[in-house]
Amino acid sequence: QHVHTDELDQRLSLITLPSMPNLRKISNGAIADVMFYMQAGKREELLAVVLSGIEATLARFRMHNPEFAGDIVLVGHSLGGVILFELMRQSGVPQRSISLSFNPAALFTLGSPIGMFLHCADDMLAPSFELPGGTRYYNVFHPLDPVAYRIEPLIVPELGQISPAMV
Repeated sequence: QHVHTDELDQRLSLITLPSMPNLRKISNGAIADVMFYMQAGKREELLAVVLSGIEATLARFRMHNPEFAGDIVLVGHSLGGVILFELMRQSGVPQRSISLSFNPAALFTLGSPIGMFLHCADDMLAPSFELPGGTRYYNVFHPLDPVAYRIEPLIVPELGQISPAMV
């Protein structure tokens, strides 16, 4: 089950201007994904699809590697990072049906707009914020990436005065 259906994609093609078709195809995909994610029902559907994919992938990995005892790390790029971050946050809420069956050692988001999503939702994280299960969080971005945003100044505003570490 996916968010993009043939019906929705057909309707999008009807409203898309014909100029710059290659650029519009890229921007349609990106903008539509974000708009779908912003809708509560679609967001829950996306989270469930991603959760199912992660769990299925992990099950296949464990079936082929039964002796594996290492750490599991999640990595998400752009909106994928937002989805994984929200999935991790919801995994820490007991009444939620969306929850991972394991605790990742770390979550890496690459070029992700999590900071913008939290800001626009007025969803400020407390200075004591932690991902559930002791999962470490790393927000990796290039300073010229127009989609990436910092998150730490939303948790501790004074950190906005400190330049991010270059790695």
